Amino acid sequence: MNRDEIICMARESGLFLGHSFAWSNLDRFANLVCRSEREACVRICTEVARIETQQFALDGAVAAHECAQRIRERG
Repeated sequence: MNRDEIICMARESGLFLGHSFAWSNLDRFANLVCRSEREACVRICTEVARIETQQFALDGAVAAHECAQRIRERG
């Protein structure tokens, strides 16, 4: 997720409406960020599954380790 995406989500959540602060806006912002990260993780795992299926069959533990490693690399 880059800076522009975070700003877009903050605006979408209402975080930048005026100078007042509302916890509900912060909650919406956090939910948008979490959803974005979950989707990115799903894409990683889907890609690993596709590659593993096409190249060679690995057991579930190895594929899970590969997914975890790629997710960690996201920072």
